[in-house]
Amino acid sequence: ELGEVEAALRRYGFRDAAVIVFDEALHAFVETDAAEIDQKAIRDSLAEDLLPQAVPAAVHPVGVFPRNQNDKVDRAAIRRLLEV
Repeated sequence: ELGEVEAALRRYGFRDAAVIVFDEALHAFVETDAAEIDQKAIRDSLAEDLLPQAVPAAVHPVGVFPRNQNDKVDRAAIRRLLEV
């Protein structure tokens, strides 16, 4: 479940996380002030707690998540970040 992956990313230390499926792969977006993140370290850490198929193919840093009018993460706006 995507919520489990998001929870694991928050436990890793990110302010917030959103996971989407794009091109048949999981992509994690994490809210962080860091411009760059250590993809391998994050994925290795997630692999300790998650099934292999639940480890995202990529982890993308985002300064602040776009939010909808209900203050929820705007997943459509996040998906557009990959479509560019």
